[in-house]
Amino acid sequence: MTPGRRLSVLLATVLLGAGCLVEVEKTSDPGPAFAEARREAARLQGRPGPPETLELLVYDRADGEIVRASVPLWAVDKVEDG
Repeated sequence: MTPGRRLSVLLATVLLGAGCLVEVEKTSDPGPAFAEARREAARLQGRPGPPETLELLVYDRADGEIVRASVPLWAVDKVEDG
């Protein structure tokens, strides 16, 4: 298993254990996914109220995979607090 694949599996395992949404997709061109993520971030920028989730988008070039994860901020706070 490549290091990138190991990272993807580890990330998915940790996030699923925290009640997170994880999606893995094969692609040779991550550009459209990152463009969509930028548009969504711009749309939500300045929205009133505190954020509720941390959205992650990671591209593993070695495996040609995009990993999308949505992590509730309460889970991020737990990790941060140790």
